[in-house]
Amino acid sequence: EIVDNSIDEALAGYCDTILATGASTPLRGENMDALKDTYVIVYLKCTNKTLVERIVQNEGEENLPEIEKRVRKASRERRALFSAYAEITVNVDGKTAEQVGDEILKKIIKLYK
Repeated sequence: EIVDNSIDEALAGYCDTILATGASTPLRGENMDALKDTYVIVYLKCTNKTLVERIVQNEGEENLPEIEKRVRKASRERRALFSAYAEITVNVDGKTAEQVGDEILKKIIKLYK
């Protein structure tokens, strides 16, 4: 995740690159503005239920109520920002990584036609 104001320096020289930022990146508008100048921003949208399921796969179910609370809070804070900055939005609920990748590629091609 990019946390300073030198985003241009940090990413200088990268091309044909997929940059996966942390979910808090949109909270720093200057970072998002800098990213938008150089990259196509893709919002991988999903329901809170999907987010919880994915987190549980990684962290386990021990803290399920806390995970659900974190997801609800983050969703309230960030979904509007994700939508505002994204040039492309892809709903990932129920899709495989391959399906999501194909959809992103099609939308990027359409964007540049």
